[in-house]
Amino acid sequence: MKRLNPETGKPFKAGDKREDGYVFQNYQLQKIKDNGYFQELWISSSTRKKRELTARKRHIKKKEFAKNNPGKRRLNQKTGKEFKLGDYVDGRYFLSYNNRYVRLDGYMPEIWGNWETFHRFKIKSLKVNAHYRAKKEGYKSDLTIDYLLDIFPKDFKCPALGIKMEWGNKKGTRTSPSLDKINPDKGYMKGNVAIISLKANSIKSDATPKEVIKVAKWLEEIS
Repeated sequence: MKRLNPETGKPFKAGDKREDGYVFQNYQLQKIKDNGYFQELWISSSTRKKRELTARKRHIKKKEFAKNNPGKRRLNQKTGKEFKLGDYVDGRYFLSYNNRYVRLDGYMPEIWGNWETFHRFKIKSLKVNAHYRAKKEGYKSDLTIDYLLDIFPKDFKCPALGIKMEWGNKKGTRTSPSLDKINPDKGYMKGNVAIISLKANSIKSDATPKEVIKVAKWLEEIS
């Protein structure tokens, strides 16, 4: 069990300070004290600063090396081309190349994950794009990754068209999940968004329900 921060009533976070100046690092989940709480790792402010400085120097050194020695990108043996987001190999999904560092063999490190990690990665993209569009429109979106995961259709079916949605590798894949503003005037806010297929989103666009119905009736008449 995690001991709570008396000031916040929540578990301690990395960086929280005690009265004696020591800084919280993490809970030692593999070690449980006699009182049932996880052991905690606290270090002095000076030690923390030294560690941060060392890590910063190491990061800069790796970044400089990668800048002067651009690494090669390993290719997907099935396609003969560079890996793309979502490529599935040996039970893992490709997320990205890490172009900040270069391995000893001269290749860029790769970031892979399981299905949950890949799904969360794509949801994060929806959130980031929504925040970007909201900022351009002059307001701050309150969407979070966890909120979008919660409203995502559990059966992966588009709520509007009933078709199966799937994350596509190519931009603009019609069955890909997309974020829709239910009421265009209210923006990308909690309670005003739904995740539907790109195809349904394209049909809806910024039209009102009545306008969509009118278009549908017109199509039926001319078909």
